[in-house]
Amino acid sequence: LNCQALTTVTLPGSLTSIGYEAFKNCGNLTTVNFQEGLTDIGYDAFLYCNLTDVVLPSTLQSLGSAAFKGCPLQTALTLPANLTNVGGSVFGECSLLDSVSILGNIRWSSNIFTGSNVRAVHLPDVMNTIPIEFFKNATSLEVVYLPEGLDSIMRDAFNGCSGIETVFYEGSE
Repeated sequence: LNCQALTTVTLPGSLTSIGYEAFKNCGNLTTVNFQEGLTDIGYDAFLYCNLTDVVLPSTLQSLGSAAFKGCPLQTALTLPANLTNVGGSVFGECSLLDSVSILGNIRWSSNIFTGSNVRAVHLPDVMNTIPIEFFKNATSLEVVYLPEGLDSIMRDAFNGCSGIETVFYEGSE
């Protein structure tokens, strides 16, 4: 797709799915207006775009692998309660991503925040396992809120997270 002139996209409310690589490498794309009704964003859909502010619709159920990889995402991102599947590296290399709140019970892949600059993440109470390399090399990660039901932290989940200062667990520090 030759889309270098594309800067803003407003999606119609009738759209339920964005296919894989739909806007991949649209380097000047900074804004996408998602509408309620969207349920699926395919893998690599916005890979290496220049998206900054993203508000995901409450109807979103699935985020494909690397859907937002390499996008700055200069925002506090909320993953909606209806979201149930998130592919690997979905927020990898997001250089300006500040904080993430997760509202739902999500089936995770590995490497979700690998290499991103996310600063704070609040994991949901229903999350019982932190997958392999979940935050690997997220060097700006400072604050993590671990869920009360957590029973496993997998290999390299926090490997290279040199900036962690505070970990909250069950409401305690």
